[in-house]
Amino acid sequence: MSKHLMIDIETLSTRSNAAIVSIGACMFNPELEYDEWPCAGMLDSFIVGVNPDYYYTGRFHVDPKIEAWWKRQSKEARAGLKINMASTLPLAMDKFTTWVEEQGFVKTSSPWKEDSGRVWANPPQFDLVILRDAAQHTYGSYDDVPWHYRQETCCRTHSYLNRKHAQVARAFPPLIDGLVAHRADHDAIRQARMVQLINRQAAELLI
Repeated sequence: MSKHLMIDIETLSTRSNAAIVSIGACMFNPELEYDEWPCAGMLDSFIVGVNPDYYYTGRFHVDPKIEAWWKRQSKEARAGLKINMASTLPLAMDKFTTWVEEQGFVKTSSPWKEDSGRVWANPPQFDLVILRDAAQHTYGSYDDVPWHYRQETCCRTHSYLNRKHAQVARAFPPLIDGLVAHRADHDAIRQARMVQLINRQAAELLI
């Protein structure tokens, strides 16, 4: 079974040097429907927060409008930012990288080979670009992330190309069962479930 990695981040900006306040991820097999996994569909997941105080140095961008937006979100979403909180971004990046490696995800320049995994985001142009900037800050190189750029895959494009199936998947209540919107690990799980359900529809299997 190939291990695919879904990533979602929460930030205080939309710029490439945005302040990251939470990194979430989960491992999944895109060919399995989510309820085939243990724990009622909750995939192997990860979350780490970053203390916002770390960012008030000028290196990272903080948008006051997004700070205000966060204050309007649910208490559950705001509490999610504090889970497993690291005092600095480098500590959070170390935890994230270690978890990905412990899950057995293999960084490869040949993701088309059998059993090679891919890294997904919604979209990569946001989450993965910002994480690469964080890697530059932490390790000195944009390439010091636990995946190869050839593995990057877009959830948004996948949903658009399979939009009829995506509409059915979005209307499937268990897609969001037990999940908190804007909690990074839960958003990653929801996105992984979406990929699995679309693929199941595309394979003409019944939900």
